Amino acid sequence: MSSKKVLLTGGNGFIAAHLISLLLAHNHQVTTTVRSDAKTTYLKKKFASAVEAGQLKFAIVPDITSLRVQHHGRHKDLLDPAILGTTEILKGVKAHAPTVKCVVITSSFASMVDRSQGNRPGYAYSEKDWNPVTYEEAQKDPKPGFDLTTICPPMVYGPALQEITSMSSLNTSSAAFYAIFSGQKKELANASIWFWTDVRNVAQAHVAAFCIMLGKTWNCE
Repeated sequence: MSSKKVLLTGGNGFIAAHLISLLLAHNHQVTTTVRSDAKTTYLKKKFASAVEAGQLKFAIVPDITSLRVQHHGRHKDLLDPAILGTTEILKGVKAHAPTVKCVVITSSFASMVDRSQGNRPGYAYSEKDWNPVTYEEAQKDPKPGFDLTTICPPMVYGPALQEITSMSSLNTSSAAFYAIFSGQKKELANASIWFWTDVRNVAQAHVAAFCIMLGKTWNCE
């Protein structure tokens, strides 16, 4: 497909670093947000040729959720960052970016899974598995001028492309394996649902959604 302009939030994250690499490989123009100028240093080195060519740019956004957060305690620490980090972007796109054609959100399999059903081998999850209250609330708002896809990966494992300043800065899933290999733990922590995916497949799923919503055929090679 032809080159498109893409805004990728949180560019120094585990999945995001793979997304930057994949988007650049397909010749898209990428602007990614980070929380401070210092966070751009590693990415500028990692993708130096793209930065030099003007294909990769950076925007400093200290905290996407901070403008409207007034709560304290559990809501402020856990719920508001997750909810407002998504809703504020969607509101901003609707109000200020009418040329945006599609939005792809990284959510979590935890928002879909019903643990009482166990692993459910062979079951195909869909939008029917969303919390119905959330769905009804979403229906109250007028339809925006862009298409929306949500990617809900389970545990994500794979090679780390993001900056690793120390082993303590590893993302959660990589840190779990490092604890085994370094002898800190003897086995992975038990989980009630044993689902996982490769970070590179998650990145491909994001870009595939982006391409499909634009009416283009996606090639995962």
